[in-house]
Amino acid sequence: MKLKFFKMQANGNDYIYFDSDFCDVSFVLNNAEDLSKSLSIRRFSVGSDGICIIDKSEICDAKMIIYNSDGTRAKNCGNALRSVGYYLSNKINKNIVTVETDSGINVVTVKKSLVTVNMGKPKFLPYHANQVYDKEKCEYLFDSVFYKFVNVGNNHLVILREKSCDNGLIAPLLTECERIFDGINVEVVTINNGINVTVYERGSGETFCCGTGATAVYYSLINNGVIKKARTPLNFKGGTVFMEEFNGDVYLSGEVKFCYEGVICYDKS
Repeated sequence: MKLKFFKMQANGNDYIYFDSDFCDVSFVLNNAEDLSKSLSIRRFSVGSDGICIIDKSEICDAKMIIYNSDGTRAKNCGNALRSVGYYLSNKINKNIVTVETDSGINVVTVKKSLVTVNMGKPKFLPYHANQVYDKEKCEYLFDSVFYKFVNVGNNHLVILREKSCDNGLIAPLLTECERIFDGINVEVVTINNGINVTVYERGSGETFCCGTGATAVYYSLINNGVIKKARTPLNFKGGTVFMEEFNGDVYLSGEVKFCYEGVICYDKS
């Protein structure tokens, strides 16, 4: 089966996109788990943080369906939303587009390559560390400045530390939850010459950026009195995104880039 695709990235958060207008979307959906697993492998395939299907919607300009690189389905992705918004804006010639996701509807505004998405209002989840993790993992959280469980369509654990001292060993383990969550995205935040965020996503491992994660971090910092409600840059490995709050909703902004397009020859066997 030949499948047309294109690849886009937003602050290094890269996905393989399938548009239902140009490929057999029912085939992609039926094989989404395996497609995402096989095509996301870097160096041996296209390489990505997962696949994104752009389908028709009865209530929005399009519907976005996201699969992580391990084949699990995600409810939302802020950076994929920015990429989809940019793509749709050029396709249907609109500066403001609406996108349906598994967690609701998001509005995306496009000004050239700068794309802003309304991520809605995050919600704090009333869980204590020992309700979610075993003793060893809890100790890492208790040693932080603060930690918060936050829902931004999908679930996040935001950890503010005086310095990041796990060398990528402890935080990835926190994505695996023994109780409450079926996996969770984890953001480790330090403040030193700016707000710096390292993110580990459920189903994808460490990524260069995470839009819902940026939203969870910004909301947590505001509500813990660390920063004020103002346009705030957050630094990820993939670059800087900008966060703002208006009327309770959090807005995520940053640049989006179209990488390339091509055809995948997929052998289902």
